[in-house]
Amino acid sequence: MKALVGVVLLVVVLVSGGTALAQEPIRIGLLVPLTGGLAEFGIAAKPAVEFRLEEAGWKVAGRPIKLIVADSAAQPAMALDQGKKLVEHDKVHVVIGPFVSGPRLAVEPYFAQNRILSLTLTNHTPAAKKFGWTIFLRGTFFQVPYPLGLYASEQLGLKSATTLATDFVAGRGYTEAFVQGFKEKGGTVIQQQWAPLGTADLGPYIVGMREADALVAFLAGPDMFRFVKQYGEFGLKKKKMRLLVPTTTALEDRRLGELGDVTLGFVGTNDYVKQLDKTFVPAFERKYGIKSEKTHATGYEAASVILSALEATKGDTDPEKLRSAILKLRYETALGPVSFTPAGVAVRDTYVVEVKKVGDEYAWVPVKKYPQVREPGE
Repeated sequence: MKALVGVVLLVVVLVSGGTALAQEPIRIGLLVPLTGGLAEFGIAAKPAVEFRLEEAGWKVAGRPIKLIVADSAAQPAMALDQGKKLVEHDKVHVVIGPFVSGPRLAVEPYFAQNRILSLTLTNHTPAAKKFGWTIFLRGTFFQVPYPLGLYASEQLGLKSATTLATDFVAGRGYTEAFVQGFKEKGGTVIQQQWAPLGTADLGPYIVGMREADALVAFLAGPDMFRFVKQYGEFGLKKKKMRLLVPTTTALEDRRLGELGDVTLGFVGTNDYVKQLDKTFVPAFERKYGIKSEKTHATGYEAASVILSALEATKGDTDPEKLRSAILKLRYETALGPVSFTPAGVAVRDTYVVEVKKVGDEYAWVPVKKYPQVREPGE
């Protein structure tokens, strides 16, 4: 009789334990800038992640999902502080973000030490591969601008270029990738200038700019908007210095309309082109009543990748199993297939785009595709 009671108790414990696991929420951290100069990107990512989780009914593999949002302010120290809070206080299983490379590099060693998987929302420096717990959802700095360097020489026939970029990790990474592609095809870079983040007046850089066939510009956040206005005011377009944008995330479609005709003919590259996304864009814009952009689409995709991985692990949040499941994913997007290298770097198509008028609106319109661009050595 005692033996039978023991078996019954064991069964009860096992069943209740399984029920407890099924009821324990899967905690996803979202670490993005909600204040500061890059707040617009974090504010964009949040509803997109929520939109995807809402579609899933806030559940995956029978377990509820909890989203915990933290503000990195796009500052390394703040990102590390908030990253520690997400891990130690909130007990998250996976993190989306931080948004830009400075804060990411600050927090990634800590995430690696604690075996916390994190997904990028932008292109990232390949140096982060050494941490082993980063999923480069948008690939590295190389994969988007490098084809623009090839295109500038081969298709546009440009022989010389001058560059202007924000002096931080992303600015240098995007610029160097363009320069590599341009030089490989015989192009010459005659000058490079670096502006501090938040430079209010870019006039001095324009005045000191040497004339070339092309001006390659990547300024972060609102700096790019200010620069394009000054590009027109200083007459650089009239000098026929073709403006090339190594990632059009710096100048989203909605910004083009605010700037007007000066943007017509700008050429850039990106792995996301709103004009080609006929699924996410109408659904998101219908729900939220706002113009969508790449950050929205990336937030949605990041949540989708996590959900797919958790379905594959049947809700198991073991970090090794979760990482393995993501690396095995192969899926289609509106802009082509996506897969991951063993280092966690996404392989995607890159599009060359040009600003044109579509009806009454200004838009980045695709003109050429470079299929499945890979980080060197991957």
